[in-house]
Amino acid sequence: MSLAKKAVRPWLAAVLWIVAIAQGAAAEAPANPAAWGVYAEVAGKTWKGEQGAVAWAWEADGTLRQSDAGSTSVIRLGEQPGQLVQESGALYTYDGYVAADGSVLWLRRGPFKTPMRLSLRDGRVVAESVKIDDARQVVKVTGTRTYGPLAQTASAPVSTERSVVVPPPAASLPADVMTAGTVAARSPTATPAPPSASPPPAPKSGPRTLSEADLARLRERMQSDKARRAQALSQEQAAAEQLRQQMEQMATVEEEAWEDEEPSAPAPNLAEVFLTTLGNEMAKNQAEREAQDAFIQDIQRQQAAAAQRREREEQRRRAEAERARQTQYAQAPSPAAPAVPDAAAQARQAQAAARDRELAAQAAAERQRLQQVRAQQQTTAPTTGSSGTASATAAVKPLRFILTIGLLNKPGDTVNPTCYSNVITRPGPPGWGAPGFLPQGSGEQARAAVYALKDAFIARCRASGREITSDGNFNYVWNQTSSDEQTLQGVRPRFREDVSVSL
Repeated sequence: MSLAKKAVRPWLAAVLWIVAIAQGAAAEAPANPAAWGVYAEVAGKTWKGEQGAVAWAWEADGTLRQSDAGSTSVIRLGEQPGQLVQESGALYTYDGYVAADGSVLWLRRGPFKTPMRLSLRDGRVVAESVKIDDARQVVKVTGTRTYGPLAQTASAPVSTERSVVVPPPAASLPADVMTAGTVAARSPTATPAPPSASPPPAPKSGPRTLSEADLARLRERMQSDKARRAQALSQEQAAAEQLRQQMEQMATVEEEAWEDEEPSAPAPNLAEVFLTTLGNEMAKNQAEREAQDAFIQDIQRQQAAAAQRREREEQRRRAEAERARQTQYAQAPSPAAPAVPDAAAQARQAQAAARDRELAAQAAAERQRLQQVRAQQQTTAPTTGSSGTASATAAVKPLRFILTIGLLNKPGDTVNPTCYSNVITRPGPPGWGAPGFLPQGSGEQARAAVYALKDAFIARCRASGREITSDGNFNYVWNQTSSDEQTLQGVRPRFREDVSVSL
């Protein structure tokens, strides 16, 4: 290597160091408060609060690194002036808006905004959980945390362009740094070493013997490293606890956000609807059974009263016949003095005898009928709850019924529409309309007459321009009893959406 090259190397190193120092000084210029808001003042320090510490440090690329409770996020300028963006990996992203007073309002992206405001008041950082209106104006503060300055933190310079710092060549470094085997950059405030005309001395080789002072310094460094690791572990535990508390606070804020949302229409509880319908049906069946039991008891009371009346009438007739015979015997002539028979008396006697025979025949018939009624009650009593009391009487009334089915809604409807048929009349099965229960098979005959018109009825309802809700909603009302006849008269269209068809 020539002497000229050896002379140029120290000079080039000095020039590069001067350029690096100038670039570093320019990069350490304060950030623009209009663009960064409160972060232009709080960056570079550690702020201590009741729930932990938070720090902001500038990165070489012009972004701001936020360290809070063991988590790290990056804050950068947004696309519009006065807007910031905070990202924490793939966990969340916040949009920040710088206010005129320097405070920054953060809104989380997604359905839960969880708005937060950061400001600097009386030398303390104030973080607030807030509620805002549609214009992003704070209307209520729901939580507040404050942080005070703790210490200056190491911060990378803020720069608008990426700068490249070129370390000086090895020839310009001190000899003790070369001996350690590393190349270290000088502090920007240090004065560069004067160029040397002669090359540096060659490094010493061979093992180094540690003195007692070196051993003492080594032990002291090991103790300080141990204490620093313990302190770091304690800080990590405190940061984890702070993160847990923040997650709980975030869950509380999201729950409040849910409460502030306008409640939507509640979904129907199908289980409750089913239980309500089942309870109504059970109550209806119970009422029907009670009505049937009351009807049977009333029939039994009427039959007992009729039997008592017939028995009293029979006793009265017997008494009259006995008095008539006694009168006849009293008026009869004595055998010792036979008289001419009276024609009128003979006629009365013949009428009395005929009446006695008639009364005796009626009494025998009534006793036979009562025996038949009692035998029928004893035969039908065990099966009254399942099939009802059989009635062998002929049809008293014709079968009359009305068919109904639900229809689908249309735009503008105010009620659920229903399709009704006219009153349809068919010959009644045995016992139809008579008091008591139907004979065996009469109910099936009536039901068959109703379902024979089901398909034609549904076709007529669809022909009206509305579709039925379901085939299972088909229903009917008939005149099995006198109360059903009254109900039948009240079944008719009541609203403008209802449809009436004729069969």
